Amino acid sequence: IAWLAWDTDNTDIDLHVQEPSGEEVYYGHKKGRFGSLLSKDFQGGYGPEVYILKDSRSKNAPDDVSKKTLGKYDIFAKYYASHQDSTLTGTTSAVLWTIEKSRDGKQHVNFHNVRLDTVQGKTLVGSASVN
Repeated sequence: IAWLAWDTDNTDIDLHVQEPSGEEVYYGHKKGRFGSLLSKDFQGGYGPEVYILKDSRSKNAPDDVSKKTLGKYDIFAKYYASHQDSTLTGTTSAVLWTIEKSRDGKQHVNFHNVRLDTVQGKTLVGSASVN
């Protein structure tokens, strides 16, 4: 799971996830080939936008799908637009929480933050791995 939110109202920040296969899941491509999903695209407010990848390492998952989901997932925040009435608002801070489940069933929670100041800029915020 990747969960992205931000601290500036009337701002459109988009969650983008680059999967190990090279496929990018984002507001214009919400479903990945191997079961990943992206939540609603929040175009104002504080988010959040959420990316979910079901655990394909279970006994019921086909081997070819399980192997294709292994690897590093790069997670980006794209500062799509600001709908602020004033330019005095300044930069926006985005926070990213990731929850990774290891093979032994333990969950690892990670926190990342980044300042976004370039409209239309896409910034790497963090990454998660499936091993």
